[in-house]
Amino acid sequence: MPADFSDYIDMIPEDISPGQIYLGAIELARLTLPEFKIRQGTPEDALLQAAAHMNYLSVAHINRLPPRLMEGIARIMGVTKNEGTRSTIEVTITLNQNTGIDIPTGTVFLYEIKVDGETEQFAYETTADIAAATGWAGTPSAITATLTSRAVGVHPVIATGADLVLQSIMFEVDTIVSTSNFTNGTNAENPLDFLTRSTTYLRGLSSALAKASQVKSNILSEYSILQRSKVYDLTDSTGTYPRLFSYADDLGFVAIYTYGNNRQLTAIEKSDIELSAANKSIAGLTFGARDMELVDVEVSVGLKYDSTYNSAAITTLVRDAILNYLSPLGFDGPTEGWMETDVARVCQEVNGVLFVDSVAFSVASGNSNTGTAFSALYAISSGNVSFLAKGCLPAVTTGNLTTTLTAVTVE
Repeated sequence: MPADFSDYIDMIPEDISPGQIYLGAIELARLTLPEFKIRQGTPEDALLQAAAHMNYLSVAHINRLPPRLMEGIARIMGVTKNEGTRSTIEVTITLNQNTGIDIPTGTVFLYEIKVDGETEQFAYETTADIAAATGWAGTPSAITATLTSRAVGVHPVIATGADLVLQSIMFEVDTIVSTSNFTNGTNAENPLDFLTRSTTYLRGLSSALAKASQVKSNILSEYSILQRSKVYDLTDSTGTYPRLFSYADDLGFVAIYTYGNNRQLTAIEKSDIELSAANKSIAGLTFGARDMELVDVEVSVGLKYDSTYNSAAITTLVRDAILNYLSPLGFDGPTEGWMETDVARVCQEVNGVLFVDSVAFSVASGNSNTGTAFSALYAISSGNVSFLAKGCLPAVTTGNLTTTLTAVTVE
């Protein structure tokens, strides 16, 4: 009988608390002994509470056995869990002297933003000792360092020129200012997503890959380093580049476009994906993996917001929301492009935004990561962006985003 790799059902939501077990036990006791009453502080109450707590531990452990067993099986079969990545930011640390200073590993720097009148802090730290030798040239001296977030996951974007502060006082340091080199982290995969991905991978082991949708599902489930992928049937990845949708079909070829955790994959990683897909496919298919095309677009947004909100804070939130959506990892559009209404929806979800007046796009100047002009990769029609070439994802930069916010008093 073949193995059944049907969708996994998570039992963890079936957990019950010690209080629920305690009250349920009293109700059951009253079915047999209606006059049963229990008083706090009595031996009976202590025994019942202890039993309820021990039963809670048993239920919690039992409900977690299936996912742990499935995770073990998945790891044996080659599916690794994505534990997430940390954000990094390059900063310039300006000193008030040139006599040398040592900043030890683990020194904490804080980035602060205000949301709804409350200050939120995000901690970054040094991962290596930073030593400015005595006699460092220049007054004041400046040190460039890369900081790593203490927490795994997505963080608010740190704009160029933003100020950070030290958690502990260091008298030799005057200012800490961010540069343009900010790389956001990724959230860890939750257990249910991992198990769903694992079952997809295990089901794929019993069938040969024949279509682009099958290939995409299989490689995304197998490779945790792969965050975004687009796969196209009848496309030769080694043909004339870029591979426009208008080109004739290439029989027997499948093109795989890849993007990892805020980076392009290495040649070895792409070769491994090609080989894995080829080994699981039907005979006669040739696979090729390429880097995803990252395209920049000029975006202009006008909106109105509640005047009770801080102007600088809501501007930051709106810009971060747009930049996150129109980024390789944030873009979730199922089609080859996006519409004005998609960006308007993202803005509307920010607390304090009343309504969006306008959204407009225009073709940005410059080239993609492969050296192809943006104008050859996408077009703007009826105000919406449509990809002309295969394997494109948006990567809008701060300089090409214009936001105009107008405060409105709500009566």
